[in-house]
Amino acid sequence: MLLEKGDSELLERNATSNVTPLKYAMLLEDSSPRYTKPYRPFFNPDPIAMERPKLTAILTGVISLILGFIYLVVVQFLDAREMVPAPIGFLFGQ
Repeated sequence: MLLEKGDSELLERNATSNVTPLKYAMLLEDSSPRYTKPYRPFFNPDPIAMERPKLTAILTGVISLILGFIYLVVVQFLDAREMVPAPIGFLFGQ
């Protein structure tokens, strides 16, 4: 068993008394609240806080779909234009 800061004082105080190692271990377990964990519920009781990540995901998905649609429209528009031939001067390097 590892001794912590407050345990050495308890050990010194009980060294002169008739405390067996088993009783000492029971004293440590019973008198130390530092070994208990705070209560944390498995779920968030606030329904608004539970819905917020879902709302963020839906909003992000809608924005990405809109941007993708705009990109496709712009690409189709630019592709539909006729290719203009290069000026004769550029073809011969003048």
